[in-house]
Amino acid sequence: MCRITGTAGNHPELEQVLREVTESFVKRFELQIELLDAFSERVCELGPKPDAEEVNREAHKLSGIARTLGFSRLGDAAAKLEEVTDRETWVRIGRDQSRVLSCVDNLIAEMEAAQRQVFGAKGRDEQC
Repeated sequence: MCRITGTAGNHPELEQVLREVTESFVKRFELQIELLDAFSERVCELGPKPDAEEVNREAHKLSGIARTLGFSRLGDAAAKLEEVTDRETWVRIGRDQSRVLSCVDNLIAEMEAAQRQVFGAKGRDEQC
């Protein structure tokens, strides 16, 4: 069983729906982490040349959904990556690889923390 409790008060049906939505959201992290890892590799290889539009869109979605589901630190980390991969900012600071890579690393760390929170230390496949 996943570790989401007390979020819907005395409404067990709502609590179950929220739990399912949260689990679904967090289960998608593996694909998003792969996207972020690939983006980091391209940044390391090509400097400011990689297109950041896809990462920017994913960061935007993650930011909003994470905050809605109560993962404020994850939402903040996603918002920071969204900010540095914004088209105008990307052109301006694209050469600052360390800033971009730091944002990616912070977001991945927050995603992994959310996975542990929802599915426990053993991982999602063994918990849910």
